Amino acid sequence: MRKLTVGSLFSGIGGLERGLEMTGGFVTKWQVEIDKYARTVLARHWPKVHRCGDVRDFPDMDDYQCDVLVGGFPCQPVSCAGQRGGADDERWLWEDMRRVCEVVRPRWLVAENVRGLLSADGGRLFGGILRDLARLGFVVEWSLLSACSMGAAHSRERLFIVANSNGHRFQRGIGWAKESSNSDKILSQVRNTPTRARVNLPAPEFCRGADGISHRVQRTKCLGNAVVPQVAEWLGYRILEVEAWRNCN
Repeated sequence: MRKLTVGSLFSGIGGLERGLEMTGGFVTKWQVEIDKYARTVLARHWPKVHRCGDVRDFPDMDDYQCDVLVGGFPCQPVSCAGQRGGADDERWLWEDMRRVCEVVRPRWLVAENVRGLLSADGGRLFGGILRDLARLGFVVEWSLLSACSMGAAHSRERLFIVANSNGHRFQRGIGWAKESSNSDKILSQVRNTPTRARVNLPAPEFCRGADGISHRVQRTKCLGNAVVPQVAEWLGYRILEVEAWRNCN
């Protein structure tokens, strides 16, 4: 089976596409990221991939078709840590992701955001996303997935929306890994282990002092906004399973 091509919106430092590529069944075709520092990270890992700076200017290339469209559209308008302006916030860019999806017409869409999207504006924003995707002919599934359910030592719960234009669903849904995982056990072990004994965990590099090194601030921001690749990898394997089943039927 040929590799599925990936187009990435709001790429950040490429956590979604990196995770998909870790399965061996996907290849990144293009990326869209407005942050200058994040684009330098993307250029280092994907030097030959076409890159656009602003989603509002996309598509700016002739061959923009892809099998899978991914993107973590900005969460600030719906985050419980903010003012939750929703669609009135200028950073609400779902409409741009919907527009690109309508132009590109991928077989799959994978979108990521925070839990607050489910309850923003009384659930109307999330309901609008589901209606948009249904009108584009997608069957949609969604679930809250945590990094710890994939073996990481932190929770980092995020909402993942997976839509398929061929009407296929995952056999057990995209959230079953959370139910069958040992995430609570992993977190408990980490929390109860003395810091000096956590030999396999990297030491934090957060800088609390003003040392004039802006690189550290940019790096911390990018890491804070990044999708944990292992979660995207798990979703990638589920997509490949559906593709394999489709090809055999």
